[in-house]
Amino acid sequence: MKKGKKLENELVASPTSSVSDGFEMPAYNAARPFSSFLPGIAGEFGKPMWVFYTNRGQCIASFGVRDKNGAMLEFHAANKAYALTPLHGFRTFLKVSSAQTCTHYEPFQYPCADGVTQTLSIHPHEICIEERHAALGLVIRVVYFGLPNETLPALVRQVRIESTSATPLQIEVLDGIPQVVPFGLEERPLKLMSRTMEAFAEVLHVADALPFFKLKVEPGDRPDMQTIEGGFFAFTLADGTQMPIVTDPDLVFNEDTSLRTPLGFWRTQALDTMRGRTETLTACAFSQLSLTLHGGSTAGWDSYFGQTPNWPVAATFRHRVAAEVGYGNMRRAQNADRIAAIGDQFALL
Repeated sequence: MKKGKKLENELVASPTSSVSDGFEMPAYNAARPFSSFLPGIAGEFGKPMWVFYTNRGQCIASFGVRDKNGAMLEFHAANKAYALTPLHGFRTFLKVSSAQTCTHYEPFQYPCADGVTQTLSIHPHEICIEERHAALGLVIRVVYFGLPNETLPALVRQVRIESTSATPLQIEVLDGIPQVVPFGLEERPLKLMSRTMEAFAEVLHVADALPFFKLKVEPGDRPDMQTIEGGFFAFTLADGTQMPIVTDPDLVFNEDTSLRTPLGFWRTQALDTMRGRTETLTACAFSQLSLTLHGGSTAGWDSYFGQTPNWPVAATFRHRVAAEVGYGNMRRAQNADRIAAIGDQFALL
């Protein structure tokens, strides 16, 4: 756990400084675009997840299992990913209230407001983004890494929000991805028949704050019906407590089908996760949180996006993660050590 804390501190250095095992890119949204992958390494007994990222928005352009036919976030070639990642990738919506004002704010977008700085830190084992908003008195940091040494593949997303404001801040948060590809939907029908494929989609166990995204049956043209048991899961823990997950994008965006502005979230105090549809839709996965921050204090959460052969396996995994204090930081340190050990063998890093 101490090593995990040290790694977190290393990623909050000055935007222009170098780091021992990587580099930092200030104003990354305005820099020349590039793309890469997180390492598909999960240890001797782990299962890796492929994660494709760019230096746009919140960086993660696509991720999934096996190949493009197993994408949880739809795969796009780099030239399209540069345009779509800020919109279809991870998003964070904040309603920031102080004694006098209420501000709607989405970090890591471009162009950003005056006085806002954005930094991307790239390491062999993970990437980290940071935005500092002096006027609001907030610093937002996000870390992504592949989950090592587990029997299931998952992407871990750690988010921390720090207040530098002199006055207390009340923050309502939606954080996640606006579109989730249901498990079992392959690349070709996803690209050519996505609307038709929605008829096969379902989201189970929303009430358990552990939604399971899948197709009901294989959509092939065949005489027999093949049911699909496996699925993608998503859950968020804040101090070991599970957070509700919004899975119907209509609740979040209302009539804005471009997914650009979360009109539903801006207009309401809190979204009712149980009011949304759970069938025949392209679902989303947004965690909903409420934070109170005083000057110098920090709050955060860890989110896990992965795949299992059935929902009980995902439920058992979440229970184990919630029960183990510091699980996310421990796995983050293990991931860094594993990648460093491989690099040291070949004198690459």
